Amino acid sequence: MVIREIKKLSIIIPCYNEENTLEEIIEEIISVDIGYTKKEIILVDDKSTDNSLLIIKTIIKKYPDIKVVLQDKNQGKGAALKAGFIESTGDVVIVQDADREYDPRDYNKLLDIFKENRADIVFGSRFSGGSPRRVVYLANTIANKLMTRLSALLSGLYVSDIHTCYIMFDGNWIRQKAPSLKSKRFGFNPEIVAKIAKEKESLRICEVGISYYGRTKSEGKKIGYKDGVTAVGEILFFNLLRF
Repeated sequence: MVIREIKKLSIIIPCYNEENTLEEIIEEIISVDIGYTKKEIILVDDKSTDNSLLIIKTIIKKYPDIKVVLQDKNQGKGAALKAGFIESTGDVVIVQDADREYDPRDYNKLLDIFKENRADIVFGSRFSGGSPRRVVYLANTIANKLMTRLSALLSGLYVSDIHTCYIMFDGNWIRQKAPSLKSKRFGFNPEIVAKIAKEKESLRICEVGISYYGRTKSEGKKIGYKDGVTAVGEILFFNLLRF
């Protein structure tokens, strides 16, 4: 087996009004052991209107190596990720939501596949493997599975969880694609999956089961049924339009 040396993992954290969980997720990321690989944490604030900015100031006093990108206006998760990808310098790059629904201890599950030189992109799936998964809304699960199948039908690429947060990319690949990303809100996943599908003959794509601790709306869950309807349109758009 040829071992790939992963010197640095860039962790992109899009943040919009996450005052309740932001400090905790940073501490979890800092504390997780990923071996010899260095962590590059890039926090992108999407013009939060709560106390997130005050918390960010506290965080960077404690951890001055954390990179902070401040959006000049609220644009959405996709725009925040684009800014973070462009800023990254890691051998591999992963998305980390600030809401603590995803567990940074799972980084190693994805990272090990890169270290074994078996992948260029790894999806962390909430619907495969035996990892813990908090059950919240049946409608969300059904909608996600239907959209996953629609994306697979149109793109010819099947992954079991199209809307997962945890996608780990080869750093050079995602930085090359980042400037062309169009989706500003929650359409990032349909768009990036469509881009990956167009290169599926040359990319090594894997997925691995991860844990998931979903929030309820009362706990701050932001995605609603309107976002689901929009996501269907984005799956159609990004798969049927050549870009």
